[in-house]
Amino acid sequence: MKKVLALINRVDDTKKVLAKALKFLDSDGVLEVLYVHESKLFDLPDFFKPDFVSDDMIDKDEVKKRIKKELDTLGYKKDVAIFVYIEDSKDHILELADPKTFVISAYNEDVTPQLLKDIKNMQLIMKKEDIDYNKIALLIDLDKESHECLKRANNLFEKNKIRVVYDFVYPPEPLVTDAELTGIGVSDPTTYIELGEEIKKGKLDNFYKFLSDEAVDGDFLTSDLEVSNDLSEYAKNMSIDLFYICIDEHNIFIEQSQIISLIKKSDTDFILDNITKRDER
Repeated sequence: MKKVLALINRVDDTKKVLAKALKFLDSDGVLEVLYVHESKLFDLPDFFKPDFVSDDMIDKDEVKKRIKKELDTLGYKKDVAIFVYIEDSKDHILELADPKTFVISAYNEDVTPQLLKDIKNMQLIMKKEDIDYNKIALLIDLDKESHECLKRANNLFEKNKIRVVYDFVYPPEPLVTDAELTGIGVSDPTTYIELGEEIKKGKLDNFYKFLSDEAVDGDFLTSDLEVSNDLSEYAKNMSIDLFYICIDEHNIFIEQSQIISLIKKSDTDFILDNITKRDER
C-alpha cells in the first residue's frame, strides 16, 4: 500500500497495529499514525498524563515518543507523522485520509461501528494479535463484482490462501396470502419449499461455475437467516485468519448490520474493501 494510516485507541494495541501497518506498507509508502484516546481521561496511563494537569489534556509529546520508540523496535527508521487527539476517531480519519489510504485499527466496540458506517476507505479491523494470514475467507454474492473482489484480494494475498464463501439464505416465506400477487399460496407450503430449493440449486450451479472460472477453492453455506452466526461458526471450524469483504454502493455483499454483528462475534480479522473506490486507487 502506498499510504497506510494506523489508528490506535488503546495503548495495549500499539505494537500489533503498528506491526500490521508495516507489513502492508510499500517500501516507498507513507505511514501515518493516529492515536485517539476515546475513553475517560482518568483511564489514561500515567505516563501519558502531563504533570501539570490531570483532567482535560494528554501529554502528546510522550505519546509520540513512545510510538516512535515502538516503530524503532519494529525496525522502521523513517520519519513518520504522528497525530494525537482526544475523542472523535472517525472525524480525524476523515481529515487525514485520502481515497487511497488504507486504514488499520484494532477492534473497539465503541469506535469500530462508526468507522464501518462512515469511513469509505479500505479498512483492516484487527481482532487477533499480529499474525500472517494463511487462511482467508472471501465473501461473494455471485454478481459481476464478485470477480472484481477476488481480483483485488489477489493483489494483496496469494491465491492459494483464499477460499471463496457464499452464504445462501432461503427467501423468507411471503406474508401476502393472495396467490395472484405472490404466486405461492400459504396453504401450499410444498410449493414454497420447492421454489426455495430451485433458487438454491441455481445459486449452487453459479457458485461452482465461479470456482471453475477463477480456479479457486470455496465453500457454499446454507444460512438459517442469521448470517453472522453461520459465518462466525464457519471461521471457527475452518480456522480462518481473515475475512475479506467487498462493499459496493449498488450491491452490498453482506449488510452493514451483519458485518458489525459478525465482527463482534468472531475472533477473526477483517478487511472491508469499498470497491466503488477502485478507480480512485
